[in-house]
Amino acid sequence: MPMSPVDYAALFPRLLRHFQVVPETYVTDDLIPVTDYLSLRAGDRIGKVPYIWMILPDRRMVRAAVTMTLTRACEERLGFWHVIQEYAGIHNFHADQVREQLTRSFEEKLEQTRKELEATHAETTAAAVEKAGRAAMEDLARVLLDMDPVWVSDLDIRSSARVGTTRDRSTPAAAPEPQTEPAKATPEATKAAPKPSLVQDAWIDSALCTSCNECINLNKRMFRYNDQKQAVITDVQAGTFAELVRAAEACPVSIIHPGAPHNPDEPGPAALIEKASARN
Repeated sequence: MPMSPVDYAALFPRLLRHFQVVPETYVTDDLIPVTDYLSLRAGDRIGKVPYIWMILPDRRMVRAAVTMTLTRACEERLGFWHVIQEYAGIHNFHADQVREQLTRSFEEKLEQTRKELEATHAETTAAAVEKAGRAAMEDLARVLLDMDPVWVSDLDIRSSARVGTTRDRSTPAAAPEPQTEPAKATPEATKAAPKPSLVQDAWIDSALCTSCNECINLNKRMFRYNDQKQAVITDVQAGTFAELVRAAEACPVSIIHPGAPHNPDEPGPAALIEKASARN
């Protein structure tokens, strides 16, 4: 409960004449605590009676009305206390004015710092976004280039030379001799002189790899995972063309393209090329 000089005065027997116990039957809304009474303006105090709580010898707690003499004395003491507070800077006009100025200056500096931090953050974010976008475009370009490894070369000179179908490009071709009857091709001649084929390297569309381990389990020297755990062909010579075709057929997303046989002496090339054509 709030305390005031009136409560202190109630401790002295010689000042008890300034208090009058109010029976409960006389308690009205006009009876208010002395601290509330002193906080009112002069015009609002009309009709109001200040009181404090007191403990009687029989341990009963009662309201005690305070005389105007003691109330004005209490108000005077409170005025003295406010003067002391002002000397200490509490409720002091000049101190309050300086505090407001310092607060305003601090808030302005704080707002300026916040704007500078936001500007720096925006610049850093923009630079990071630009760098990330540039890196993403470079990665995309690299992936697109890796997805187009199919290339076409000239005819296989060595295979053609072995079957006698290659001639010097600088030598003009001889005119064909007229034949009365087309020569019948024997099975041995057909097998010995295959048509030259286009050379196509094997490749994997690594960007679509699901990391299923099918190709890796088939030949760990021919296939491996890159840093993104996506399959790539490390050495096409580390296995057979048949293994390439089996890996292409086992791939669940059909991203392994066997290309053409890298070893013309591998048995059964015709059947393997036919299977590989569906994957190329």
